[in-house]
Amino acid sequence: MLLSALTACVHGTGENFLNKAAPNPLLYPISGSPQRLDSFKGYKTVLVFWSTYCSTSMKELRQLAKEFKNNPALADVVGIAINIDGQDREQKVFDVINNLPKSHLQFSYSSNDIYDEAYNVFDVSVVPQFFALDAEGIVREESLDADITSYFEN
Repeated sequence: MLLSALTACVHGTGENFLNKAAPNPLLYPISGSPQRLDSFKGYKTVLVFWSTYCSTSMKELRQLAKEFKNNPALADVVGIAINIDGQDREQKVFDVINNLPKSHLQFSYSSNDIYDEAYNVFDVSVVPQFFALDAEGIVREESLDADITSYFEN
């Protein structure tokens, strides 16, 4: 985790949401209709903000996709990967996603979100940035690396 913290790509200021209700942004999936984050209440959820501009971010995203594919403890966990790149990187984003291990990890692409609502309401300070939410929508863990999945193994 220390290595991730040293190599993460810096963006915003970062607010601490630990043990607070998660914000409720509108998420824009790559395909399908937008939905609010609170529509996943009742399910444990992990969010990851990532960018193709940051190699650490893409490495951690690949690790998370592997975890979602191989870890039985994550079978009932909703995973949402939120890309923060602009429309000029759309093809790169899709190339990265298409080359990830296939799993039930869902993808939200921020270029569909012209106001960057999810990115802004979570005040993302670095990418990658991970948030683990319990079934009530409370943020129980924040992290800079994919080890956040250990929260769900308890």
